[in-house]
Amino acid sequence: MQDKNKDAFRNSSQLITHSLLKHVGQIAESCSAKAIFVYVDTLKNRQLHLSEQLQPRIIYVTRTDNNEDIRELAVADSAEVLKVPDIQLSRLGQVKVAMLLAIGRKIVKAGDIVIFLSGMAASGELDTIIAAQVTKEHEILSKSQRNGASSVKAEVIERSIDLATQLGSEGREGTPLGALFVIGNPEQILPLTRQLILNPFQGYPKDQRNILDEQLAETVKELATIDGAFIISGDGLILSAGAYLKTTTSKDIELPRGLGSRHYAAATITASTDAVAIAVSKSTGKVTIFREGRIITEIEKATTREFTTEQVAAEAAIGTVQAEALAYDRFDEIIKDAVVLDIDHKIDFEEFFKIASQHLGERLKKKPENLYNSLIEREKETSTVLGPSLAIPHIIIDGSKSVDILLARCQEGIKFSDNGPAVKIAFVMAGTRDERNFHLRALASIAQIMQNPGFEEQWLAAKNPQALKELVLLSHRQKG
Repeated sequence: MQDKNKDAFRNSSQLITHSLLKHVGQIAESCSAKAIFVYVDTLKNRQLHLSEQLQPRIIYVTRTDNNEDIRELAVADSAEVLKVPDIQLSRLGQVKVAMLLAIGRKIVKAGDIVIFLSGMAASGELDTIIAAQVTKEHEILSKSQRNGASSVKAEVIERSIDLATQLGSEGREGTPLGALFVIGNPEQILPLTRQLILNPFQGYPKDQRNILDEQLAETVKELATIDGAFIISGDGLILSAGAYLKTTTSKDIELPRGLGSRHYAAATITASTDAVAIAVSKSTGKVTIFREGRIITEIEKATTREFTTEQVAAEAAIGTVQAEALAYDRFDEIIKDAVVLDIDHKIDFEEFFKIASQHLGERLKKKPENLYNSLIEREKETSTVLGPSLAIPHIIIDGSKSVDILLARCQEGIKFSDNGPAVKIAFVMAGTRDERNFHLRALASIAQIMQNPGFEEQWLAAKNPQALKELVLLSHRQKG
């Protein structure tokens, strides 16, 4: 009986797919549709059979990269291919993402009517058809510029949406995360921000901190675990992470109930600048896109995932291996072997840098005077003091595959300026350029550690250098 039910369900699903494919051409013609979007991952390499007149309107939407079968199918149907984020989205989420990307690539424009054929990839069948008109509100990439604001590249929006939907769907190491991406003219946005933590992207060359760089994906996800927003220029340059938006209350901002401070900040920053803001809800995983103080669209993740028994078992096995591997990560391994300075008298930052440079120079096989000069120059560029008690001096050194961290406690305080507070907790980092991703993740890890309740008190009360290491190792943070 169960097999018969399955067969009946399969037959009905195939009947729905067949019916949709049979009638989509007629529907497209009757409403003068500009484009027909097909979620091709559900077709399982089955070719569409549409009239030659409709074929130029077909857009294949896929989550896969460089799939030869899909490319061949697209050639056979004379279709264009649109890559969307490789995550589980609801059917409506698939539609919304595809529409945004199509607008950004100027495939469709405001006023166009479009058709979407969608379904869930696991079923192998199409089960949904949607006809929609592109409204002016959807055109977040082609709005008029305000006060000479620089334009936002379509691929930057695409990449930001991709990362946001990944965070909303998967979180980080299985932990739900909220995030905020603000994209636009730095001259407008930066005056309305302040850093919650030391900006981890400060001092990096432009070509090494562009959101379009695929190698930065995991680093961005890691930095999303700390509070604050990512500030990104229109051409994709990541200007800062962990930024607080100095927004003000406005009666003109009206948001649906249930949205929190992150969404309100997104609305207000886009109301006062020409920016686009993308907010990820920690509680629901929903991605909300803002422009001009209003919600442009919301992208929902899929509420369920269909797995075979074998897939569940395989993922469970992988998860077990990952859990064992992540009991200690690379940051922990470096901390376990790190030099710890326990300074019992007040000193200034120059003297502290000299001591730190001696220890790091021996371990990294670098001249201490060169490290010292780099630390001094870095401090002149931007202060590495983050608050009343913490500093994270960090520099880039010559060479490859080399990085180290030095910990320091100074009960009486390290004086970094005449007016500033004395620093009692310091992490000094030095690494080569090819260690950029680890460098950024280490900064994020330290920021998370400092957010542990009572960390400073425990740091000052620790009995010895080994106890300081253990405090860092046992503090709660996302590992990876």
